Amino acid sequence: MNKRIYRVGIWEESGGYVDIEAESMDKAEEDAGELLLEHGFDDLMYLNGKKLQTISRIKYVKYTHGSSEVISVENVNQ
Repeated sequence: MNKRIYRVGIWEESGGYVDIEAESMDKAEEDAGELLLEHGFDDLMYLNGKKLQTISRIKYVKYTHGSSEVISVENVNQ
């Protein structure tokens, strides 16, 4: 049997909360955006105790939801 190569599109969405110590609501939002860009969502949501200590502004993390699915398949053998 000849096997073919297929390109399969996948998608994932995740969400959660971080409690951040900041001078104001605007600063907390800004800091959260910077931390998200710097560390990525997965690193922020799954912080272990040691890494959490290195990001002292974060006081609490809660992962709340996730969803994933296969969105497309195409044959790449032309």
